[in-house]
Amino acid sequence: MTHSDSALIERVLAGETDCFRPLVQRYQDAVYGAALSKTGSFSDAEDIAQDTFLAAFESLQGLHDPERFGAWLYGIALNRVKMQLRQDQRRRKRHGSLCPPVHESSAPDELATRNETRAEVIAALERLPDAGRETATLYYINGYSTADISRFTNHPLGTIKRRLHDARRQLRKELIGMVEDELKKSRPTREFTDRVLRKISHVRVWFSDERDQNNLLLTDSEGRCYVTFMGEYEADAAEGCVSGSDRPEAADIHTAAAELLRCFNRQVLRLSLSLSESSVPNLTVRADVQVQPGEVETVEVDYSGRDAWQFAVQSGADLFIDKDVADGHLMRRRDGKPMTLRGALQSLKRRMARRFSDTAAVIAELERRPKSRLARRAMIEGTGTYKTDAPLVRDTTGGMEAVMDWLQRQQGKEMEWLAAGIIGALHLHPIREPAKGVPYLERAHLLRPGDRDIAFDLATAYDLTGQKDQELALLEEFRFNGAAACCNFANVWQEPRFRELFGEPDALHKDCFRIRQLDQIIVGANRPGVQPVSKGGVGQARTTARISQSRARSLGRLLDEDTLVVVRLLYLFRGRGGMEYLLLEAAEGCSAVGPLPRWPDRRLLTLGSAVEGQPTPWRTCAQATLDLLNGVGVAMEAAVLLRQEGANLVAAVVGSLDGRRACALLNGLDAVSLALAANRPLLMAEDLAEQLYVRGKNGGPLTMRGAKRKLGAE
Repeated sequence: MTHSDSALIERVLAGETDCFRPLVQRYQDAVYGAALSKTGSFSDAEDIAQDTFLAAFESLQGLHDPERFGAWLYGIALNRVKMQLRQDQRRRKRHGSLCPPVHESSAPDELATRNETRAEVIAALERLPDAGRETATLYYINGYSTADISRFTNHPLGTIKRRLHDARRQLRKELIGMVEDELKKSRPTREFTDRVLRKISHVRVWFSDERDQNNLLLTDSEGRCYVTFMGEYEADAAEGCVSGSDRPEAADIHTAAAELLRCFNRQVLRLSLSLSESSVPNLTVRADVQVQPGEVETVEVDYSGRDAWQFAVQSGADLFIDKDVADGHLMRRRDGKPMTLRGALQSLKRRMARRFSDTAAVIAELERRPKSRLARRAMIEGTGTYKTDAPLVRDTTGGMEAVMDWLQRQQGKEMEWLAAGIIGALHLHPIREPAKGVPYLERAHLLRPGDRDIAFDLATAYDLTGQKDQELALLEEFRFNGAAACCNFANVWQEPRFRELFGEPDALHKDCFRIRQLDQIIVGANRPGVQPVSKGGVGQARTTARISQSRARSLGRLLDEDTLVVVRLLYLFRGRGGMEYLLLEAAEGCSAVGPLPRWPDRRLLTLGSAVEGQPTPWRTCAQATLDLLNGVGVAMEAAVLLRQEGANLVAAVVGSLDGRRACALLNGLDAVSLALAANRPLLMAEDLAEQLYVRGKNGGPLTMRGAKRKLGAE
């Protein structure tokens, strides 16, 4: 039975996502044909058609007249075409010949003939006026009637008939058959439909209005929905990949890695995410990469949690997640059952639009949903223990008093354990008065002896207050996974009982502090006896890897840059007014200062540690990315800073494989991190160097020492 558009749309809105499939099948040729007539590119037309259906699914709730679904789709397709043409124009203007593809051997005769035929068909269509070209393409691609074309494009039937008549008259008779044959061969197949449905069901990035609660939404083959929080930086990059938009300002390490793999015909087919044995915050990514037809190599890389999700999104591969990881991110209804996709979308929109009026509102949410991560983050902010640029709680006055009143009201009641546990955890964040938190945590543990989160925080409080026997007793009872991968239990690291349970503590994690009840991992915690990783300050400069002049010139030719300046020293510091700078000393002894955009603290800590040669308490994104590339034979040669765009530096990373070279754009600070992690040369375009040089009163570039003095290095 053939269902009407409106009937199918009604079922999709009711949660039956699979009912979107017949809508895609019904209109995919028309959307593809309209895009092809505007762009003249078969590959761009398919990408635009895919984006059109994804955008339609996203906005389906706003379609007021389901009977005009086709015309509505056409309007979305035209907007996507305009965006694509603008992006192509900007890309040509900005990059020119940058990032040339790797040249492969000549195509087989059959493929070459097909390409020649396609080029001839496009040339014939381009000789037609725009309106006639669109009508002719739609007519020949699937035999659409003039009435079908009229309904789809929302143009009068008489106008469509006239346009088709004029187009057929202008096309040479011998070309009409070839145009019709080639258009029908090129139209989307069932694989296109499957790809659209997979995109709809698997990955989406949802931004909050204030961009502080961005969420990555995934669904599995059974329609269950999973969500993970992403920072603004990660979400910007992921959104560009998911939407297919060209956003060079958001290019990151993962984008560059995916681009390099594509340049060398390395395709990531499948990704598996599982808990890493080395550290709880880390995930192991198992990547199956096709290195040539019929040959697949598997690479295992440890990523930090957010970086693992990020790489999974950027790769575009099939994603498999261990049940232990997935269960922690599953979106559930109040009765505990998994949400449908439509329900998850509505829940996310409500969640991202939500702001708590005060701490009392946060408490009410916790009583309704005790495990709510959002409410627990809001509790931190509402009680004044943590501040953000876009707080979740509007009124933070009297927050701690409200929580204490909550505990008083809950004495002897069901939620007493929750209130006591939260108060105890708040005294640990950021290690304010752990001694005051111990009685509350002990009270919560007594009421909920099997709760591992409360027990973990109680053991932490015992460690901070020197109560080793009580701490070790809890550690022996619960055997917390990851106890050796954080500084919570630093006071018993050397105890034989601790080492027998958890092994040798990892010194890299001496700065990583966890509060389980508040779902917080604090890097740089200022706990007694633990020194935080430096963010720069007065640390020594880092010498970069050397490079010969001939090799620098060859890189310049690849990147279409006349002259590349070799960077010799790097220095990251905080100057006057708290501004942070990246100072680069060129081989000529002149110093340039690079802008530091508002990066997440974790990334600035990583960069600062790399510049100063210090280890970090986590697996850095640069290290993991290099392991992935090296695992499939792609070696990084150098990073090159190219130009400044707003508050960002745009760079390119150059990779090589079997004597061939290719490059990909990425954020300048990510490029610096990659170069330092790989111990590869760092260069910058001469024009950028002239723009960034720190100059003295006479206008000449200053040395490193003079530049630091002028900028007021701490």
